[in-house]
Amino acid sequence: MEPFIDYGHQNLFRVIRGQLPEEGRHDPGVLSLVYLMAGSEALRTLVSPYFDVDTGRFDWRRVVEQPNVPHELHVLLRLAVELHSGETGVLIMDLVEGLEEPYFSLALLAIRLRKQGIQSDLYNIGNHDMMIT
Repeated sequence: MEPFIDYGHQNLFRVIRGQLPEEGRHDPGVLSLVYLMAGSEALRTLVSPYFDVDTGRFDWRRVVEQPNVPHELHVLLRLAVELHSGETGVLIMDLVEGLEEPYFSLALLAIRLRKQGIQSDLYNIGNHDMMIT
């Protein structure tokens, strides 16, 4: 399974991660949220007003209260909150039945990122690729 949906996803993840404070760049919850935001423009648009990239703080309580969020986006949002804060309790069947590709793959990759973290080759300056292992 590739670690990113496409190059645009990978690049945007790097950009957002680079804007985070040092502790946020290594926080599995914050990185899971950033990973999902980078992979879904709709989620990024919904979450951005509630996520302070300069501090890494996410006001998830306010974003989950937003009305009229389409079902698929709401499932992805609940997963983002769950991976970030452990607060919404998303079910496996919510993911299976509520997400179509590429969001289903994105969700699985985000779960993997939360579990295993992210690694980058810090010793090879020419290699800026990050891989989920």
